[in-house]
Amino acid sequence: MDEQNKQVSENISDATIEILEPIYQDSDIPENNKSNNTTKLGDEPKVPLIEQIYNKINEVIGGTNKNQMFCMMSPGTTLNPSDYTYDTSGKKPATVSANESRLVNKLFDACHVTGSDNGRSLPNQFLSALNVLTPKLNPEVSIAKNALRTMLMTKIKYEFDEGTVETTFQQVYYRLYEDWVSEKQKWAKVQSDKRAEIESKYENNLDENKQKIEDEYLEWYQINAESYLLAIEAKLGKILGLFSIDDMQVIEGVLNSSVGSELYEAKTSVLNAKQYNPDGGSTYPVELIPSDWSKFLKSNFTAVDLLDTPESLLQQYRTLTNRRLSLTNQISRFQSLDMSSQLGQAITNLNNAKQTYDTAAENLSKDYVDGTLNLVQTIAGFVSDDTDLDSFIYGMPCDEANMNAENSGKKKVTAADVKNIIQNTLQNQQEFVNAAEAVADAGREAIADKTANLSDMIKPLLTQLDSVNNQIKALEPKIQENITISKQPTELTAQTAENSFMEVLIHTDASTTQDSGSMSSSSSASSYGVSFWFGGYSQSNSSSSSDFKEFSSSNSTQIDIGFHVTKVDINRSWFNPGVFLLSNDMFNLSGKRISYNPAEHDSSMTENKIYDEMNDCIFSCFPVAFVIAKDVTIRLTNESSMSSTVRSAMQEQVSKGGGIFCFRGSSSSSKSSETHDSKVQNTSDGITIKFPGPQILGYYLEKTPADESKFLNDGKHSDDISIEDFVTTCKQMIDTIYKN
Repeated sequence: MDEQNKQVSENISDATIEILEPIYQDSDIPENNKSNNTTKLGDEPKVPLIEQIYNKINEVIGGTNKNQMFCMMSPGTTLNPSDYTYDTSGKKPATVSANESRLVNKLFDACHVTGSDNGRSLPNQFLSALNVLTPKLNPEVSIAKNALRTMLMTKIKYEFDEGTVETTFQQVYYRLYEDWVSEKQKWAKVQSDKRAEIESKYENNLDENKQKIEDEYLEWYQINAESYLLAIEAKLGKILGLFSIDDMQVIEGVLNSSVGSELYEAKTSVLNAKQYNPDGGSTYPVELIPSDWSKFLKSNFTAVDLLDTPESLLQQYRTLTNRRLSLTNQISRFQSLDMSSQLGQAITNLNNAKQTYDTAAENLSKDYVDGTLNLVQTIAGFVSDDTDLDSFIYGMPCDEANMNAENSGKKKVTAADVKNIIQNTLQNQQEFVNAAEAVADAGREAIADKTANLSDMIKPLLTQLDSVNNQIKALEPKIQENITISKQPTELTAQTAENSFMEVLIHTDASTTQDSGSMSSSSSASSYGVSFWFGGYSQSNSSSSSDFKEFSSSNSTQIDIGFHVTKVDINRSWFNPGVFLLSNDMFNLSGKRISYNPAEHDSSMTENKIYDEMNDCIFSCFPVAFVIAKDVTIRLTNESSMSSTVRSAMQEQVSKGGGIFCFRGSSSSSKSSETHDSKVQNTSDGITIKFPGPQILGYYLEKTPADESKFLNDGKHSDDISIEDFVTTCKQMIDTIYKN
């Protein structure tokens, strides 16, 4: 064996299939075993766990708004339901209002994952942003407004009923306008009084005499209405003889137009909403939607574990079968032993079974919509004549693909199709499974026979295949026992939670906890590595042991996570960020931008660089909703026995209220009730950790509209009138009017 292969073989037990594949050279693979479809049935690329959790939450919550982003907290923030619960049919207590204000009126840096808020208050930062803006004064608008005011203040003579009066144009107009309105009000009162008079005659039998009342009122109206309506028209005619009502409304609109008023109103709304607290702080009331959100924070753990639901079991089964396919794919391409041996013959049989299986799968993918193959592979062994296959199809990827079948040129898949496909392909699939098990059995015997000529390179693959087959065998009876035919397995609505909560299920291995992937530059160090296993902290002696480091990074350590999640929207009636949409008509008195403006930066900037620029602004983004998780279950298992050191580290972490991954725990020493306390359950092959209590996993942030204001001192606003010039012009206009 050369040095490269020797070095790889020493650490092969924890290597992933992705690492193994490039080590095999073409010379190691027989020509008749080479394949060009090795990725078709292999493992999907591994996604870091923090990214899986982030994406799953985004997936179930939904939304594609490019102006919003999900900022996940790692670890989350625990909630005490009693701090927010009240009778929603009555008035909200002041303490609840204060607690809600503290919960949502805080700001976060723009990023995917964060440890906490940035310490800034939304109301204070909003006011700071408003205070550095001042409206631009357009010279043309200013001249037009002053001209209109001059016209309205011009003195004229007008002959009223009592005689000729000399006064301003606007005083004459509004006196005539008030006379017209008064005449309309008089006619309306006459009508109301007459109807009341008629109804009083029949007050004991209004319903029975409804038609008589209408007839009598109509007769009166036809006789008397004309004189009143003519009087109203006469008043209107006097106004039109002086000036058009529509034209006066245009003038009022011009005089009332101003960007500065929006700034004033926005500031006033915030200041009026402020309520002072005895602790020196302040409360800004908010409305959380749904209003009774706190009533659903109670845990919904039942006798059936969240990770033992049909959805979770089928997901675990699919992951394991994918892994088995990947391992057998590697073994079928690799040969360094006598093919006449028992193991060699088993590999030959595996190649034949795999080829038949691949051909059937390829034909199925060509004929039917995307997702059909995955569905059949997952449920083939668990359906019977009584199974409601429509329930299985509902919500699966193939169900969505059915809607676009005409555009794809492929057949829709129905329940009848699935049943026929399973009947036709189940034998091929079972023969392939049997062949894989035979290879594992033969490999186990060959490994035990130390005299066998077996390459060290293939031993780990056979060991892993044997382990995966055993896991699948252990999982199959659980699926058969727990699967509910009437339940639609891919619906995200949880069985045990209120309708507002949705179910999130994740199955992966520990190697995905060692990297934060694309989020690495915008997240904290607690989103990967050993510290990630302890909710961002690593203070335990056990956690620094070699046993735990191996356990927490090995792909042999399986991680199953299940939890319920929901979103609560935030409404602030005193908060108007829309004022920043008018920033193009404003000056900026500060040297900093209110918010990020893409037009001022290179369009090729990376997302993380954009976040850096946003975080250098005064008011870059603000929370509009938050995500609550509860009933968190984390199951850790290992193909080999779990050491006492690892069990001790996890037990110690949970017992003191510490968290795991991005989930925060709670203990009886905290304010949480006993039903919300974290729990650890040891099993023969691993441990199960439960965090029943509710916790905030993150906030949805809305990006503040781009700041397009001009810096006041940059010398680039010569076309705009200065405040000094504006005041001088207004004073000159007033002096001229009163002099005349």
